[in-house]
Amino acid sequence: KSVEVMLRQVEILDAIASSFSSLARMPALAPQRTDLMTLVAQATALFANTSDGQVRFTPSGGPLWVSVDHTALTRALSNVLINALQARVEGRPALVDVQVSETDMHALISIRDNGRGIPESLQDRIFQPQFTTKESGSGLGLYMARQFVLQSGGKIWFTTSGQGTTFFIELPLFIADKA
Repeated sequence: KSVEVMLRQVEILDAIASSFSSLARMPALAPQRTDLMTLVAQATALFANTSDGQVRFTPSGGPLWVSVDHTALTRALSNVLINALQARVEGRPALVDVQVSETDMHALISIRDNGRGIPESLQDRIFQPQFTTKESGSGLGLYMARQFVLQSGGKIWFTTSGQGTTFFIELPLFIADKA
């Protein structure tokens, strides 16, 4: 049993070291014209049914073009989705709803969970590096998500209550040069 505990701790430390390593060598973004609906569908499909709960994405309309680094935005979405699944209330499966809409020259992604919400005392620290409320977290997931979104010219924020939290990611729509 002691060996099992030690192995689990080594795995946790390895994951933390990998996160710091990824942060240290965050590559320069390579934005390209991307259909946000397709990207979000692919990112959410990875989490559609997990042991922690379910992620549902309901596409609304056709393509929605943005200029982003596909890999970076997929990572950002994955980090937010993982947190949403982990925010579940004990004894109740997580349910995460993801939507994409268009608002005034921007695309808006909303990721709503049915978790316990974020206590007011922690809300100002959510996007800080090395901040976590979990035993095994590195505290870099939401920080990195925020960095990717900001570098893409977007914004990320959240609203929260005792019934859950909704993260919003707003990105500028792709506008082709009219030359």
